[in-house]
Amino acid sequence: MNDRWVKYLSLFLLISTAISAVSCSTTTETVIEKQYITDEFPINPVHRYNPGVSGDIVVWMDESEGSKDIYGHDLASDDEFPICTNQYNQESPIISGDTIIWRDERSGNGDIYGYDLSMHAELAICATSAEQNNQATDGITVVWEDDRYYDKWDLDIMGFNLSTGEEFTICNDAHRQVSPSVSGNIVVWIDDRNGDPDIFARDMLITDPDEAVFPVITNESGQQNPSIDEDIIVWEDSRNGNIDIYTYNITSKIESIICANVSEQRSPIISGEFVVWQDNRNGEWDIYGYNLATHTEFPICTAPADQTLPSISGDMVVWEDKRNGNDDIYGTRISLKEP
Repeated sequence: MNDRWVKYLSLFLLISTAISAVSCSTTTETVIEKQYITDEFPINPVHRYNPGVSGDIVVWMDESEGSKDIYGHDLASDDEFPICTNQYNQESPIISGDTIIWRDERSGNGDIYGYDLSMHAELAICATSAEQNNQATDGITVVWEDDRYYDKWDLDIMGFNLSTGEEFTICNDAHRQVSPSVSGNIVVWIDDRNGDPDIFARDMLITDPDEAVFPVITNESGQQNPSIDEDIIVWEDSRNGNIDIYTYNITSKIESIICANVSEQRSPIISGEFVVWQDNRNGEWDIYGYNLATHTEFPICTAPADQTLPSISGDMVVWEDKRNGNDDIYGTRISLKEP
């Protein structure tokens, strides 16, 4: 080999080594543990329960006037406003986009009512003589558990299309179906057909109910409280002897555990890349979060007393908070603190 080729080879090796060093440095930076800023703030004090959030709008059940009403708060304008103050009880509000739904007792039993923020209009979604409960919505479809055929089929899952005004059956298997959640064309729920609580789902784009309904998780332990956003489902799972948080990707069919702390984790809810839940690892209930993209767990609120029932929309998290000796609503925006 002549001197010229030796020089070329030496130069090549020098450049390759430099590139490799840069690559290793970049990889090292990406695995540095990320920290999250969660500067919390009170939204409204005293007798506020079951918060929900979508965008800049926070909703809750309000007992400050003695009855159970539904109120809202616009984080952008800092304005509070009534949504439903009917003389009977309204409970458990859920919001998605301009749609707010709740359980309403004005007919003497539990019905599902809704309100359109853009139209300033209230809507009776389901007002049968039976009981409707545990409602959920993605702003397009409303789902709930229904006992109108209890003697025949126990509790069923029903749905309502907000665009067409059509009510339809999602699942009426001859066993109990409860705790539905919906995102797009997929509805998930807890199903007892196998003798213990499993997670089943229905694809609403498939018209044949025998083909549309499919099992998601049928572990012999108990699964509870599923929440779905796009193709990711999260839920409570007791397979390890305590309550942990698991997730399942419908597209990839991959199940993962996201929190297996020896304490209990409950009430998980998902929005985009974030999962939040209530966690008692510190002796009281706190709010924790997990970033699915970075596989990072982080505390959201560990204030004194209990913080429970979190709700999330994008990077906005709200929860019920007892630090002041009563039930308040607090919130925070999750933001990444660069190392």
